[in-house]
Amino acid sequence: MVGPASAPKRNKALRLHLDINDPQFGKDVPEFETLPLLGVPFLDEAVLYHRPTHTLLGADVVLCAGARDHWTVRCAARLTGFYGRVRVPPDVRRNIPDKTAAARSLRAMLERPVQRLIVGHADVIEQGCRDRLAQAWRLEGIDV
Repeated sequence: MVGPASAPKRNKALRLHLDINDPQFGKDVPEFETLPLLGVPFLDEAVLYHRPTHTLLGADVVLCAGARDHWTVRCAARLTGFYGRVRVPPDVRRNIPDKTAAARSLRAMLERPVQRLIVGHADVIEQGCRDRLAQAWRLEGIDV
């Protein structure tokens, strides 16, 4: 199993075989490039760029609730502003201690010829995905 080093600390049953940020991961799976999201240490997010399909894959770099989500998610999304809108998760908004590092990381993501964004809490984002990712972080004061 591949994942961030912090994952087993949050789930004691989880056993990682390789840290997603380990250079060996890039050697084993060269079609992916690991792009860590720095500046937000509690999140420990690394976004993968899939070169053949020009796709960014992440967990919580942004979210966007919609009609197909559970009613509790839709309700929370309406209250916190991410229903139908690509936004930075509310818990991340409050925990960005190094905005400069976060901006550098996001710029690295946006430098790739991205055509779609797939994250854990949204439908696949294709239309304007680069602009929508950048705008979500700009709303948090990140100079992307």
